[in-house]
Parts: sequence; C-alpha cells; structure tokens
Amino acid sequence: MEWKVGGWELPEEISCVIRTDEVKTGKVKEFTYKSTHYAQRKVAELINKGGHDITICTHDTVHFIPHDFADDDDN
Repeated sequence: MEWKVGGWELPEEISCVIRTDEVKTGKVKEFTYKSTHYAQRKVAELINKGGHDITICTHDTVHFIPHDFADDDDN
C-alpha cells in the first residue's frame, strides 16, 4: 500500500525522504532512505552542521526543523 502525505506518495520500501534547504545559498537537496536508522543519522548530522531548514516526510507525517533549531536549545 502507498501512502499520500502532503500530496506525495511514498512507496512501501521507502522509510522517509529528507529535504534540506541551505539557508545561505538557497540550494535544495533531497535524500531518500529505506532505513530509519540511517535517516536518523543524517538528520543528526544536518542539525549538528547547522544552516539548513530540514523537512522530513515519512508514511505518517511531515516534520519541519528550522535552521536555528540547535540555537533554541542553548537558551
């Protein structure tokens, strides 16, 4: 069965799609993962690196992590 989330259909074999928008340059990249484990590692890497707005689309939901997310934790 395929699911539609926000107008997108994810095949069963895909765990999630990660879309990054680099704040300074405006470059957009998308990463597709079959494994949740590797997707979590990529998200952690992007948060630690900083400077990216991150959108994560799974079969159940869509999450948005703003580029200043890590800065909010310092307050």
